[in-house]
Amino acid sequence: MAEHGGRVQSGDGKRPSAWKTLTTNRDLMLLSLAGFGGFWGTYGFVTWSNALHIKGHGVSGTTAGFIVAIFAGVAVVSKPLIGMLGDRVGSARKPAIVILALFAVILIFFGTLDNVPALLIAAPILGLVGYGYLPLIVAMIPRLVSSEVTGTAAGASNAFWQIASTLVPLAIGAAFSATGSFLAAFTALAVGPIIGAAVLYFVNEDGGNRAIEEPEPSDTTT
Repeated sequence: MAEHGGRVQSGDGKRPSAWKTLTTNRDLMLLSLAGFGGFWGTYGFVTWSNALHIKGHGVSGTTAGFIVAIFAGVAVVSKPLIGMLGDRVGSARKPAIVILALFAVILIFFGTLDNVPALLIAAPILGLVGYGYLPLIVAMIPRLVSSEVTGTAAGASNAFWQIASTLVPLAIGAAFSATGSFLAAFTALAVGPIIGAAVLYFVNEDGGNRAIEEPEPSDTTT
């Protein structure tokens, strides 16, 4: 193996396979799973909130749509602000863990609410954390992989996160159909962010770049 410009290449000068690099990167796999958990809560809420409010609490369709609009609209402000917070703290992982954990707690709390004023007050708070983790986990990707595969890593991670948006409507629909409970449905939504926060705890935020930029010195003694 030979080192060129801080990157490790094989003896024949070929770069390692991008997909092999990604699938053997423990931290990237954990980050992808954490993002899956976050998307489970976010897109589960967006997909099912209208129906849950209408069927669970008899809220009008217009009001239910307004609640979702507030939730999603807060992202316009929350994403850049929380991204700036991550820059100031110097870490994206720790704030993301806190936000995912808060997201899970607030989802469960949201499931206990049963009147429109309370739902309208809680919706922007839920939106703040429901999207706030996203710029932080996206910012972590370049720290976990070589610059040569950053685009591939971002695309692969996002594709995995999107799987949650296709599976969660089925899961929440099944939970609500089986229980008829507004709270049970929101508790099922909260499972994703809880798992995401737990998994993210084990990610080494700078592990990938340290391995690339600071390789162990070779023994030059003979």
